[in-house]
Amino acid sequence: IIYIENHKHNLFSNSLIFLGLAFWLFLLGYRNFARGFDFTDATLNYHFSLRILNGEIPFKDFHFSVMPLSFYIEAFFHKLFGPNYIINHYLGFITKLVQSFFIYKIFFSFYKKNTQSIILTIFLLSLVGTLEYPFHFSYTPLAKTLSIICIYLGIKSTKSPSNSFILGIFVALTFFTKQNFGIFIFIGYVFFQFICFLKLNKRLTIKNLFFFFSGLLLIIIPAFIYFVNYFSFDEIVYILSTG
Repeated sequence: IIYIENHKHNLFSNSLIFLGLAFWLFLLGYRNFARGFDFTDATLNYHFSLRILNGEIPFKDFHFSVMPLSFYIEAFFHKLFGPNYIINHYLGFITKLVQSFFIYKIFFSFYKKNTQSIILTIFLLSLVGTLEYPFHFSYTPLAKTLSIICIYLGIKSTKSPSNSFILGIFVALTFFTKQNFGIFIFIGYVFFQFICFLKLNKRLTIKNLFFFFSGLLLIIIPAFIYFVNYFSFDEIVYILSTG
């Protein structure tokens, strides 16, 4: 009973924090939402998502310098709600919302205080989050969001190997969004586990790495099979070696 009550309390507390950060972002983004086009990454993401929506395959029918997960995500929402550019703005807002929540969770992992963690989250996002600009969605905001989730899961994995499995999945998703982000998150986590192997519990480190690679391969193997099936694997090798 005590466990259930604590769980309910934590769930309620997390919900309030999430809603509070969402409201804060809403206030900051009110004058910046849907304020025209972004003639860089977001417009490219929108363009390629429409090509996917029309049945084209990345690296077979068109070429680009990053991996295509963000194109597929935006194409999915265009399939649901129509090929309107406003979808890109909504997805950009959602990425900021998710970033805020997980940055808060990272701070809370160290400080264990809601107020201090919220203040640090707001300060960090205001400082480096470019919230004065309109919200847009592309591979870079999505890769940032997934990377922040990976950092949080990496911290949590020190206590639970199951989080290493989920981390492996998110590192793979980061890689298929923007390869350099995924590669550096991968290197960082493996290096961290190498230090843990030398300094801490060797058995736990091996267990964490096993779960991590299991989650990683769960995404990478089917994805590469998909691209091999469409004869675009050579193009992926090219962008990984040159992009």
